[in-house]
Amino acid sequence: MINVDLNDSVAVLRAGHKALVDSLGRAGYLKFMELVTVGDGDYTEEKYQEPPLTMEEILEGLKNLKEN
Repeated sequence: MINVDLNDSVAVLRAGHKALVDSLGRAGYLKFMELVTVGDGDYTEEKYQEPPLTMEEILEGLKNLKEN
């Protein structure tokens, strides 16, 4: 058992994530998180509400990532 201060939410989350990775491996942990993570909204509908990015917008975004 992992010794963790149950009053420290961040420590509890870290210990929980570590326990999952240790028992499931990284790929299993990611699959578990995918299964239990609750999203909001309707992705299928919402993805068509925004116009697609232009190549210039994508390149500008990449440039900004490199600068920051």
